[in-house]
Amino acid sequence: MVFVWSRLSDLDPNYALVQVAVNDLIMVFAFAPIAAFLLGGQ
Repeated sequence: MVFVWSRLSDLDPNYALVQVAVNDLIMVFAFAPIAAFLLGGQ
């Protein structure tokens, strides 16, 4: 879906790929702390 929007808005597909990769890495490492925070540290 990111590539569809990047194509529709005439953005660089490589830039979109880097954004998706960085977002995925952040979510992999940040998921547990964010979930623990939202669940009240259980």
